[in-house]
Amino acid sequence: MSPRVTISKAIQAARIAHGLYNEKQLPLLQLDIETSIALSDWTSAKDKLDHYTWLLTDHVELPIGSIVDSLQWLVSAHEQGTFAAIEEDRIWHITRATSLSKALVRLMQQEGLEDSLPHVQFLYDLTQIHYLEARAILAGGTTGYQLREAHAAISNVESRANSLRRLYNTGLDRLTEIRAIMGNSDKFNAEAISIVDLRVADWKAHRKWSPG
Repeated sequence: MSPRVTISKAIQAARIAHGLYNEKQLPLLQLDIETSIALSDWTSAKDKLDHYTWLLTDHVELPIGSIVDSLQWLVSAHEQGTFAAIEEDRIWHITRATSLSKALVRLMQQEGLEDSLPHVQFLYDLTQIHYLEARAILAGGTTGYQLREAHAAISNVESRANSLRRLYNTGLDRLTEIRAIMGNSDKFNAEAISIVDLRVADWKAHRKWSPG
């Protein structure tokens, strides 16, 4: 019996035993998606990621820690898709990774955890997604064009220069926010703050993204 068939049977058994929308199937669904990704079957993975997100956000109730873990896993899966999925699906993975990362940041803020390590990490993860977007735009192609199109204002598509300037400034703002959080909290030592200072300097070295 193939791994996919075994996982499918386990998912069905969990649904029969605990109901269609039970949280016990989430680890099995993750394994199913990871198997599809390992086999480079991104068409199947996309449908399964969509179902997992729908189940997680609309149909199960989990403690905050489990929600955070599941959202982090989703972001990681979508980040892989920005490189490995078929060209026409990469924009979908990038926008999903962005929206889920923003949801994680909002969740930390709602829980009053602004100065926590997870909140800082999620803010930093967003800067990495902005970097992925910038790389896609610099590379051109369908993904880069669609990213610029998604942020169109008056014109039909945002110019490459404006897109890169926006991403550069947004990423720098997030890193500056991280630096302020860490500098105003006794939860972070001098070494951690120094690492962030290096990240800020590294980001500024990418100024070439942003003409003008």
